Order: sequence, then structure tokens, then C-alpha cells
Amino acid sequence: MTEEYDNTNNGALFTPRDTNIIREGLVDVEGVKKKMLIVKSKDKDGMEYYKLFFESATVYKTEKKKDTDSDMDGSIGANINGELKQMKFWLRRKTSAKGTDYTAVSLAPKTTGNGSAPVKETSFNDMEAPKDTSGLNDDIPF
Repeated sequence: MTEEYDNTNNGALFTPRDTNIIREGLVDVEGVKKKMLIVKSKDKDGMEYYKLFFESATVYKTEKKKDTDSDMDGSIGANINGELKQMKFWLRRKTSAKGTDYTAVSLAPKTTGNGSAPVKETSFNDMEAPKDTSGLNDDIPF
């Protein structure tokens, strides 16, 4: 009998294939300015498609005390079947057995005591407008 892996609240992020941000800007949503992106990508067969992304969370670098600690974490108000649920997430830089770099993602319902660093509560509806980030380095560390 084959056991199936339960990947609930887990995932992986990889280097995108043929992906570019083609538009970005602030959009007023119910009186709150939200950053929005249109991303152009190609599937494995070379067919172009577009996706729309809303700013949804702030990610913070964490101070790693041991190898199993996350590299970054944060919280998000995730819309799950029409209900806003507060979730904590952790990002860990990994390398696969084949040598591919990726980011492992873990999530859990937000409770007191499941974070190693203070996390500012944010959700889609109550986040502040982004601060001026023109002087920041936009390179993502993984």
C-alpha cells in the first residue's frame, strides 16, 4: 500500500521560467492603496499567459539560531473559501538532491507562541500603503 504525502500548508517556490513583471502600481481598494502586479509568463510549451497579483504580506528576515530555523517569515490574512484566516508562514532556503535551489514554504494557523520573531498583523484589507522603497535593494536573497 502506497502512503500519500500530506502537503497541507506546505509547498516550494522555484526560480521562474520566462517570467517578467510587465505592470505594477498602486490601486485603491476600498480606500486602501494596494500594490498590484501583472506578470507575464510562458508555460512549458512556450504559450504566453498573464497573472494578476495583489500585495498580501510582508516578509521579514529571521535570525537563524540553528539550521532548521526559517530564513524569513511573516503572517498573512489568507482568504480561504471566503473566510479571512490569519496564517503564519515560514520560508527556508533549500537545495534539492539534483542541486536545484528552492524555497520551502510552511504555513500554520496564527496562534500566540508560534513565531520566533515579532510579526506585525496584516491582512489584505488593513495593510498600509507601501512606503517609498526607491532606495532599497530589490534582490530577493533566495
